[in-house]
Amino acid sequence: MPKITDSTVLSAEDIKWRNRSFFRNPEHTYITNHPSPRMTRRKIENVRNSDLRRVIRGLPEDEHLYSQCALWVHALAGKQFFPDANHRTSMLTLQYLLEENGVTVSDWPGQGIEETIRESKEFLRSAGARRLDQLWEKDPLYTIWLDHFVQLFRSRS
Repeated sequence: MPKITDSTVLSAEDIKWRNRSFFRNPEHTYITNHPSPRMTRRKIENVRNSDLRRVIRGLPEDEHLYSQCALWVHALAGKQFFPDANHRTSMLTLQYLLEENGVTVSDWPGQGIEETIRESKEFLRSAGARRLDQLWEKDPLYTIWLDHFVQLFRSRS
């Protein structure tokens, strides 16, 4: 099975750009508790590039592809870097990483994605956002996403 061997095809600014695109696109819901769009933009821009680079450079290359995918979403969506669209941003950047690493998934993002995101959000509401020192932990949030990606990649076989 292929793997993500080069996550550095993404930059911190690429990740911010993708989140900003959800914020700017009126066809996407972007919910914040900030009083103005300017403040929301500032919150997006103020995400530390070094923290996002930590995610990019930290993705384990010695894991199976489905585990890499689960860890990526766990790190980006779990940390809740942005005011909103963390799950969408993590999935969009993951899709880009897969494509750039020669992995094609015809039925992306897979059956049951809405349920997986709902479970992930429920977990985050109860447990809170992951900290930077928890990015790669194989906790219940990781398991939610691992189950999704195992199902997705096994359906390809």
